[in-house]
Amino acid sequence: MNAKFFSFFILAISLALISQPANAGSFPITGTAILDGNDEQAFVTGGPLSLLTQAPGGPLIVGIYSPGVVNFLSGVGMYSALNGGFGLVTFGSQSTDMVEGGLGFSGTFTVPALPDGTDFTITFPVTMIGNGIAYQDLSGTKGAQIFDLAFKGSGTVTLHGGFGNGQYYVDGLNASFNGSATVVPEPSSVLLLGAGLAGMVAMRRKLRASLAR
Repeated sequence: MNAKFFSFFILAISLALISQPANAGSFPITGTAILDGNDEQAFVTGGPLSLLTQAPGGPLIVGIYSPGVVNFLSGVGMYSALNGGFGLVTFGSQSTDMVEGGLGFSGTFTVPALPDGTDFTITFPVTMIGNGIAYQDLSGTKGAQIFDLAFKGSGTVTLHGGFGNGQYYVDGLNASFNGSATVVPEPSSVLLLGAGLAGMVAMRRKLRASLAR
């Protein structure tokens, strides 16, 4: 194998590794999330992924606000055997009950002026970002990592609450969203990419040296 062909071969491998996460590593997802006094749940499906996590209970109060425009930011954690909750995750041919991460929602809504003792429901658009990392369950012990996914998308959040004692409170959050999940490259893939690029540079230097003689 001559130097030019080997250099081209390393370049082709490197480009394939660079393009892989953007293509085969991403897939569309849909999901829902719940946050209230009885539940903290995240449910995400799409492509090879089916993820459901649930805490034994959630916060009694999700947020307290004042009348007017609110810059909303809230999150729903992922609970599993790792932190005292329930998790059931399937990714391709692998399944586990050990997952960690969370989903974050941000958007803007307006708190209406209401009479004391009035309940309200508000629905507004949000953006979603999050992550989920799953591990093998080795008889109750965290094993090797199965996947590391980054989530992003958009959807809506519905808040349920009321006005009492001079405060607007929210005691329930329901979210639904669509978006994409991207596989975060494994360290071994990153090292292979770095080795390929380093090899390509070394071969170019050797080729230039041989031509200069």
